[in-house]
Amino acid sequence: MPHNDYLNLPPGPLSGEKLRKIADEYGDHSFAPITHDRIAANAPGALGRNLSSHMAHGHSAHSRMGHHPASGNIPSNVREFVLKHYKDAKILADKFGHDVTAAEVLAIAGKETQWGSLDPKDQTLAPYGNFFGIHGASKYQIDTYHTTGKSNKRGSTQGKSVPTPIFPLDKGFLLSGQEFIDRAFKKNLITPGLGADPKALFTVLNNSGLLAAGYPEYPTQMICTPDMICPGPHPRTGIRGPYTFVITCIRQLQQEGLL
Repeated sequence: MPHNDYLNLPPGPLSGEKLRKIADEYGDHSFAPITHDRIAANAPGALGRNLSSHMAHGHSAHSRMGHHPASGNIPSNVREFVLKHYKDAKILADKFGHDVTAAEVLAIAGKETQWGSLDPKDQTLAPYGNFFGIHGASKYQIDTYHTTGKSNKRGSTQGKSVPTPIFPLDKGFLLSGQEFIDRAFKKNLITPGLGADPKALFTVLNNSGLLAAGYPEYPTQMICTPDMICPGPHPRTGIRGPYTFVITCIRQLQQEGLL
């Protein structure tokens, strides 16, 4: 997955087409709304079972990914992602320990999946219940999906199909998160107090290859604030990174009594 700039969108609703054009310009579709309400219809195997079950319980693509206008200056897909996964993110943060927070966990998963996008155009692993970019086998998986090996927008490519685990969609955040934690501890990456410095945490995970391998700008992108020059294909100010979005979103939701 390419890890490009995060857009600092204005408040209020934007049309799907306008969002898509903005996303195309900056090479990141994190804030583009879902346009396929029933993408499970022709999905094969475990993916079809995942999505069909998810849709059957009332979680259409529109309801999950921002059918409502943005609240404040937080895009609605970010808001809904945080609302949906905050409790599980706290569980994973507690398993990490070492001062890792739910906000850091949500930012990692949000960046990795473009806020849980199920839209095939976004080419994330979220439809497979994989929220943390897990490749290879996992003891928690229910099936395997093979990536296409196509080049991304920045020109890099795996050059071959890569097996990735499929997790049950309703438990995917927790299960893929647990796999991510297992791998981080196996590599001895998480040291006392690491989570107290978000950039240090993201840097350690990036340098290890667990997150955004080959994208050294990733740690800074994660914590960008509007007054910073955010690195990427279009370095500029006025951008908020995923972690900054999540922190603001959590604060708003707490003020509203929703968290």
